[in-house]
Amino acid sequence: MWDRSRRTVAAAVASASMAIGAGHGIAQDLTVPFAIDATRSDPGRPSRPFGKTYRGPLFDTHTHLAPLGGRPTDANAVVVAMREADVARVVLLPPPNAAKMSGILTSLAQAQTLRRSSGGAVLVMCGSDYLTEWMNAAARRGGLPNDMPGQMSRLQRDLQSGACAGVGEIGVRHYAKAAGEQVIDLPAAYPPLLAIAENAARLGVPLEIHAEPVEPNGRRHDAEVFGTVAAMLERAPNLRPICAHTAMTNAHNARALLQAFPTLMMDVNFGKHTSGVVDWENLEGVTNESGEIYADWAALFEEMPDRFMVGTDSFFSRADAAKHYTHKMKQVRRALGSLSAKAAARIAYRNADRLFGGETAGSKH
Repeated sequence: MWDRSRRTVAAAVASASMAIGAGHGIAQDLTVPFAIDATRSDPGRPSRPFGKTYRGPLFDTHTHLAPLGGRPTDANAVVVAMREADVARVVLLPPPNAAKMSGILTSLAQAQTLRRSSGGAVLVMCGSDYLTEWMNAAARRGGLPNDMPGQMSRLQRDLQSGACAGVGEIGVRHYAKAAGEQVIDLPAAYPPLLAIAENAARLGVPLEIHAEPVEPNGRRHDAEVFGTVAAMLERAPNLRPICAHTAMTNAHNARALLQAFPTLMMDVNFGKHTSGVVDWENLEGVTNESGEIYADWAALFEEMPDRFMVGTDSFFSRADAAKHYTHKMKQVRRALGSLSAKAAARIAYRNADRLFGGETAGSKH
């Protein structure tokens, strides 16, 4: 068994390493199978008026139990926040900067304790805490990281253990939108990233990536980001990737990505506004400052309702986690209420149930 596992890991590493280009392991021929719209959307464009508030079940696929200020928070904060916000299931992910967070090991252990005691209400994604910075440090040096077989074997063991619902949140491009954040800037189609994709695909689990196409200064990397998604799926056609925060791009590019790659999913943060939020002002939000879904995004959600999931990017480490989360989920319910009933239910929980397995319980509303 061990020899066979070791051989499959070695094959994935060798396969990914074939993508190494001259000099720094950068793929030389990125292909983006659609015309990229590199313009920023008008924050004053039309939006969908609120309808009747969505009252059904909620499955939040993108949350964090990570230390803020270097000190982990009691994991019971997650249970309390879920109860107060009436959220049936959540996925906890180590954030892209997890490796640089003091206290992250305690938070990771707390997340697994929650998973075991939750009866399926809390799922955990794995890997970012040891994979993202491992790749990023090597990329800063201009080459490949050491011990690819060892890291891929570790990932495989984690995924086969039953403790992990998937891989993520892997940082591909993550810029300093707030003071002290670590910049993550991997080369396009970086070979270790392709190896991670192959492992996730072989074991049939989702891979969530955080890849910002635009730097805070406005410099764009659309082709590198979308080309990397294409390279991952070319290498691992059975991969089930998730682009965090609707790929942080406009509705035109999101539609093109989803049309080009049938297994791709996106999580949606209904609380990130395109204007008025300095940290995210260059990254496309789906709602305006009032929380109404922009008309172009509402049309896409209803056109492709099977491809999106709720993902609030909430940090349960906040001292006021329950209050903050309840407020955020009220925003989610209000936004979903402006969509068709079919689209709202699929985005709220049904798509996540299909991707992660299990069944989301009904809402008390």
